[in-house]
Amino acid sequence: MIEALGLDSSAIEAAVWDDGELRITFQDGREHSYFGVSQRAFEALIDASSVGAHFNAYIRDRYPQSRRD
Repeated sequence: MIEALGLDSSAIEAAVWDDGELRITFQDGREHSYFGVSQRAFEALIDASSVGAHFNAYIRDRYPQSRRD
C-alpha cells in the first residue's frame, strides 16, 4: 500500500494505492475506489503539477469505480 496524504489540491485530499485499487478522498469527504489502476498511474497522479486536473484527465472516467461509504 502506498499513501499520499495532504495533497496540494483543492479537489483531492488523499490518495491510496493498493494492488491496483486507487482510493481517492475528496476535500468534501467523499471517497471513491478506482480499479485496475497501475502503480505508475498512481505515481503520475501524485507527482502531477495539478493533481485535480490530472485526475480528471487520466483517472476519473477511465477506470471502473465505486463510491465508498
